[in-house]
Amino acid sequence: MLTTKIFDFGCNMSLQKYLSQAPSLETETNLIGYSAKIKLAGTVCLMLTALLISKPLSVYLKLDSAMIIFLGISLGAVIYWFDFVAYILQGLSQFIHASALAVTQAVSKVIVILILIAAAKLSAAEAYLGYGLAPVTGLFLGFWLLKSKFKPAGTLPVSTKQAFWRMTRFTAVLSIAAVLTDYLDLLVVQNLP
Repeated sequence: MLTTKIFDFGCNMSLQKYLSQAPSLETETNLIGYSAKIKLAGTVCLMLTALLISKPLSVYLKLDSAMIIFLGISLGAVIYWFDFVAYILQGLSQFIHASALAVTQAVSKVIVILILIAAAKLSAAEAYLGYGLAPVTGLFLGFWLLKSKFKPAGTLPVSTKQAFWRMTRFTAVLSIAAVLTDYLDLLVVQNLP
């Protein structure tokens, strides 16, 4: 979760705000296209981070395998894109669709958990992989609901990009701080003797 917030760059909250105020469908499409390019760059950074820090972090945390760390970070890409689609739906005031996305993800996770319980011989990495991929169903639903919005984007005016990034620098700090406060206790407990 922390890595997905770091590589989000605060874009989701800024995008939600600017979509809700977009004066035209063209502006909405251009904002989504511009943000999707940022998300693609963030996905590349997320995957590179997973490759680079999995082994050292597994040694630091005294884990037998780096695979669980790699999966934990790289599967964050699913949540990274799921959040992006959910924020778009909310910014477009499509709250019923945003709720359907969340319900689809939750039902998928319950189904995966039941399958994992039935197949109790899975390794931790395999279980995490199955659970981490469960939100893909909600993600596909979101992309399907927004298919008309994912078109090759035109250009945004420089003033809109500047305003977007002015807000994003604050939303980035806010989203990272929120995640850190949620997980700080876990980090402290993990490092107790």
